[in-house]
Amino acid sequence: MIRFMLRLGVSPPHTYLLTVRGRKSGQAHSTPVTLVEEGGERWLVAPYGEVGWVRNARAAEQVTL
Repeated sequence: MIRFMLRLGVSPPHTYLLTVRGRKSGQAHSTPVTLVEEGGERWLVAPYGEVGWVRNARAAEQVTL
């Protein structure tokens, strides 16, 4: 539901659609994420640990918000 809302441009505050290439497939995958801003820095927080999008982002070293 959140992914659909984000694509329509309607979302909760600080929620974005993160797109990253899969480390094995090379296919682009998108997932909703919350961006935390503190002290002029921005952080993506993975509340459930090192899930697939985290491993893909680390391998790709580049994501799109």
